[in-house]
Amino acid sequence: MDVGWWDSQKNRLIMMELKGKELWKEFDANRETAHEHLVNELAKKVNDTLLILASVWSDTEPGLEIKITLPTKVRKYPGKGKIKFIFLIDTPISRQGLLMPIKDRINQLLSGKTRLFGIAHVTLIDFDKARSMELPVRKTQ
Repeated sequence: MDVGWWDSQKNRLIMMELKGKELWKEFDANRETAHEHLVNELAKKVNDTLLILASVWSDTEPGLEIKITLPTKVRKYPGKGKIKFIFLIDTPISRQGLLMPIKDRINQLLSGKTRLFGIAHVTLIDFDKARSMELPVRKTQ
């Protein structure tokens, strides 16, 4: 994931992956396999991050090395419903209909793993939705 932070107002860990408009050029170039490729790439990000967090929370040797770099509130498992994964994709209006099937497939693939960590679902949004959720994001030109 690209960024993560502890949201002290909502007492939760937020992990976010940012994807720009170049994603859609790649999507168009490989139309036949683009959907599954994107789903697999995004699901892999969540899986890898969960494994890293599990190593931190179970105090493995590599996990202890990572733990000392993290904010105190993240050094132990924060509890059910306290971890949020967000994929923020810069999406033109004409492509917004593609987000829901991708999100649904990612959640289908990851549901067993995310439930182990008390995560209900992974969120996939565009910039307008991110702003309405009051996430600290802005577009750059």
